[in-house]
Amino acid sequence: MPAVEKAEFLVQFEALSPEANPILITQNEYMRRMKDMAAMQPGMSFYGELPDSYNLIINTESPVTKRIISAADSDLMPQLKSVFEAIRANNAKAEDTRKNAPEGKLSDEQQNEIKQLDENTAHQRAEEKRLSTEFASGQPLVKQAIDLALLANGLLRGHDLDEFIRRSVSLL
Repeated sequence: MPAVEKAEFLVQFEALSPEANPILITQNEYMRRMKDMAAMQPGMSFYGELPDSYNLIINTESPVTKRIISAADSDLMPQLKSVFEAIRANNAKAEDTRKNAPEGKLSDEQQNEIKQLDENTAHQRAEEKRLSTEFASGQPLVKQAIDLALLANGLLRGHDLDEFIRRSVSLL
């Protein structure tokens, strides 16, 4: 996702019509109205300072999304397999340590072990995010689908808009 000033995105996956756009962006109606009212009424200015909140809905039935998923399955998943195995192993070991604690009370050693396992899991999650981001940034179709959704909502501006136009021409 490109950085959109004062905006947060909540990603959701939904099985919509195959003819629908691969990515849709919607805005929370309540927050939109509160921000509109804050612009008109000085006493509600705190709403105006909140970031805009958007739902980024990925249509899992779209042919474009299916092509991206297929590419991820073949190119990304082999790299992530060891990361997921390490996360599962860390979680299983932490769960076993908690289960085997006498009377549910963990010793200092057990607490330190769980803390270390949690840190290892956090590192693995960071590696998962890095690999996923690296994969997505190398896929013009991913960037194009996201930028189309941003453009449809007036959120694609400046340099990102220029890049979108260049990419669109090159894809033609």
